This record gives sequence, C-alpha cells and structure tokens, in this order.
Amino acid sequence: MKWTTHLVIICDVLYHESYSWWSTLIAIVPKENGNKSVAECEREFVHLSKYAHEIVPNEEEMCIKFKDGLNDKINRMTRGTEIVQFVVLFDRAQKMEEVYNNKKQRERKARDFGK
Repeated sequence: MKWTTHLVIICDVLYHESYSWWSTLIAIVPKENGNKSVAECEREFVHLSKYAHEIVPNEEEMCIKFKDGLNDKINRMTRGTEIVQFVVLFDRAQKMEEVYNNKKQRERKARDFGK
C-alpha cells in the first residue's frame, strides 16, 4: 500500500471519529447548562459550533440546537417560535430570560415581605 492510501484511510477514520465526538459533545453540553445565562450559553454554543459544521450546517439548524440547549424555563418560553435567524433567537431568549428573572425576583420579594 502506498503512503497516500494509508493517509486517506487515516483521514477517513479521523473524520468519522471527530464527527461522532462532536455529535456527542453537542448533544451532552446543553444538558449541563443548568444556571448559565443565555449569553453564556450563546458564547459556548457559537464557539463549539465553529468546529461542527456538519452538525449545525445552517442558521436554522443552529437555532434548533441552541433552543435545545437553553435551560428548561427559557426553552419552554421559546417553544412555538419559528425563529430561524440565530441573532433574533438569541435576542428573544435574552429578553425572555430577563422577564423570567424579574418575575422570580418579584416573587422572592413578595415571599420575604410576607414573613
């Protein structure tokens, strides 16, 4: 076998292995976001997606994956929105996060006031 044939085989194996690794990473990382803000999730997501063009090949797919990675409360608030522009989705998710945090703060103040 020529060295070029070996190189092609090695590249093919590496490509499939790296694709599998990124698929697993993209699938797992969002579940670990917990209490991260939308902005923190966006930064991490954009950084990781640069290395996974096959998994998030277009903006619509980015939106789907990003929504899946948001914490449960914000994710539920973004369900039903058919946003296919990542910047618009990010902006909307940040606003929803702000509304949610303000509501939690008001509830906390009301609970503390009642004590």
